[in-house]
Amino acid sequence: MRFLKTTLFVILFIFMGGCSLLSPVGDRSLSTEGSNSNQDIDTSCSYFYFLWGRDAENKGNLPEAQEAFEKALICQEDSAVIRERLLTVLMRRDKTDEALEQVDYLLQKDPGRVRTMLLAARLYIERKEFDKAVDAYKKILAREPDNENVLLLLASLFGKLRRYEDATKLLEQVIAMDPDSFLGHYYLAALYRSLNWPKRAIASYNRVLRLRWSEKPARELAAV
Repeated sequence: MRFLKTTLFVILFIFMGGCSLLSPVGDRSLSTEGSNSNQDIDTSCSYFYFLWGRDAENKGNLPEAQEAFEKALICQEDSAVIRERLLTVLMRRDKTDEALEQVDYLLQKDPGRVRTMLLAARLYIERKEFDKAVDAYKKILAREPDNENVLLLLASLFGKLRRYEDATKLLEQVIAMDPDSFLGHYYLAALYRSLNWPKRAIASYNRVLRLRWSEKPARELAAV
């Protein structure tokens, strides 16, 4: 019954011209271009299954979401947005081999797509292919050297790999760009704590708590 309601809603929305409003941002492959009627039909098909997949994903029904996104790709196989949604679902289902196939396809089509490289790095970490994850983050930073989120992600990965000097340099870079970076100071405090450098850890934790009080760093500071 729930699927029937969703299906009826999607069909009604498409016939009311709603497809153009729901085109995922940045993916022209889901837009309606030209006047070719076959293309219009294919686009409606991809929207139908894309919306079905997003609804199933939001409700936690991952097998149904996977099925819907796979059917959407039959309609528009080159849509990066649909493939990235399918990739996310596959990762959540621990189907890392199938997810890797999607990563390889996407990066072959567009090696510089940042969203894909971020997902690829997550997948490589799950597969314990850490060198590939590091490489993915570095490729993003080569294009966007001031991307604070990626700097933090790579610093966190370096910390996990016990590459503490590399992690420290990245965190110091984040703080140089943004002296009030809560996460930059917090990760640096945690790193100093791991290295058993209590004075530096205490100073960094105090800075964190001045920026924004939070229970977790307060507990960690008390344990230094």
